[in-house]
Amino acid sequence: PNGQWIAFTYSATAQSTISAIDAQIRLVKTDNSGLVLPLTQANGTDGASSYPTWAKDGSHLSFSSNRQGGAGSWDLYLAPIDQITGADGAAVNIVEANSVHFEHAAQWSP
Repeated sequence: PNGQWIAFTYSATAQSTISAIDAQIRLVKTDNSGLVLPLTQANGTDGASSYPTWAKDGSHLSFSSNRQGGAGSWDLYLAPIDQITGADGAAVNIVEANSVHFEHAAQWSP
């Protein structure tokens, strides 16, 4: 939202990022510096992450993940993002929004 970062889904195995077992969210700086951040805290280590969407104020990313401990196959998570540095924090499961079904592509409301 502040024009500093683009969030995207990456898969090293070049599978569809929707179902890739290694899908991860990354940030790329928009200033053509080539800076790409892996968001290791938000992505975690035990599942794939995909479908990032920014909070209106740029302070968080919501995304889907099939990591362990969720309610279903893919759940919605929320991770804080520093708007200047792109540093990420640990993702939190949005328990109220998740079910045993496939939740994905959350959208922020104004």
